[in-house]
Amino acid sequence: MTLSRRDLWLWPALACVAALTVLQGWDVDYVLADSIYSLGGQAWSLRRTFLTETVIHDGGRHLSMLIALSILGWLITQRGVLHPLRRDLMLVLAGALLSVAVVNVLKYLTDVPCPWHLTRYGGIEPHSAISFTLQGSYQCFPAGHASAAYCWFGAFFFARIHAPRWRMATLAVIVLLGIVFGAAQQIRGAHFLSHDIASAWICWTMNLAVFYRRTSEAQRAS
Repeated sequence: MTLSRRDLWLWPALACVAALTVLQGWDVDYVLADSIYSLGGQAWSLRRTFLTETVIHDGGRHLSMLIALSILGWLITQRGVLHPLRRDLMLVLAGALLSVAVVNVLKYLTDVPCPWHLTRYGGIEPHSAISFTLQGSYQCFPAGHASAAYCWFGAFFFARIHAPRWRMATLAVIVLLGIVFGAAQQIRGAHFLSHDIASAWICWTMNLAVFYRRTSEAQRAS
């Protein structure tokens, strides 16, 4: 089945709203976080481990930066490549940068504590509600680290145009990487599941906006 441009906007938005409604309505965020915290002996025991902090958190951020620098380097050096390919790789890079920028601005404005800040998990803050402010004391919503993977949703739109056979595999890799990044942060106590879902939808929307005019060509290629 081929999705129209309207479908590409509509269905992810509906899925995000439905997921966040379920998570909030049934306290799934807290159920998952409670389980992780309890398994860690009433502590975020995996917060400082080599795997979660160094490999997945720091390494994941460096991987995303390396991808961005590699695309930029390719664009600078390969000046003779056909214009559509160069243009769409520029859109991939632009979508990634826009996604990260929007996520980070929202992290600052929403001022949401991380799980490890909450009294429920040994912190000092009683609630994890969104309160729009210019103070920016806490910066945990949406999930920043998950966006290091989801910001590359533009690669899916690129593949729809230039390599349609690989579009779903490309999407699967991005989503899987985002899940790994997000799960690592959840078990460290840095985010709730809802933070990751919101981040994924924001990144999808930003990349779709960047690629909006090109999706008609993807429609014909898929």
